[in-house]
Amino acid sequence: MVARWCAEGRAATGQQTLGEPWVWATRKGLEACGLNTKLVRPMEKRLRHTHAVTDVRLAVERTSAYRQARGSWRAERFIRDRQYPGQTVHVPDGEVRWSADTGAPWAGETWAVEVELTRKTVQRLISIMQVALSQPPGYARLVYACSPESVRAVLAARAELDAPLASRIDVHNLPKSAMRLNTSKREVEP
Repeated sequence: MVARWCAEGRAATGQQTLGEPWVWATRKGLEACGLNTKLVRPMEKRLRHTHAVTDVRLAVERTSAYRQARGSWRAERFIRDRQYPGQTVHVPDGEVRWSADTGAPWAGETWAVEVELTRKTVQRLISIMQVALSQPPGYARLVYACSPESVRAVLAARAELDAPLASRIDVHNLPKSAMRLNTSKREVEP
């Protein structure tokens, strides 16, 4: 399918990191899908994060809770384009929106999802957490998926918050699949 899309000019591919080649839509491909979004060629420094966010999304969507509560995922680009066009504000890597009529304890809520690969300062994380949980749209929960490198800072930041906010933050390890491209070349075996 990728070869066909490339031959039709709807996709491009390239080796930008370790592992499999990356594939992205061209302007023609975006138009064929009815998308009028900005055409962006992936930047190598963002690919590892994009890969990890995608793996987190897939892990969430595979859960029975997600399917039973009819969850839906909104990506960072969608959130930014709809809520903050032209602004440079921090938005979560994704949102999980829960259907209001399912009877789940979290029915009708929207949760922010953050994927952390590298360590941020505790102060920066506190700021992100406070904004996500307090300012519009005011997420009901904030879910972090963390690499081993980032988890201590995220836990330290959560511990600094008042109990009512801290209780709305969940911290999880990244899925193993999300770490596949997040190793140095020295760690990769032939």
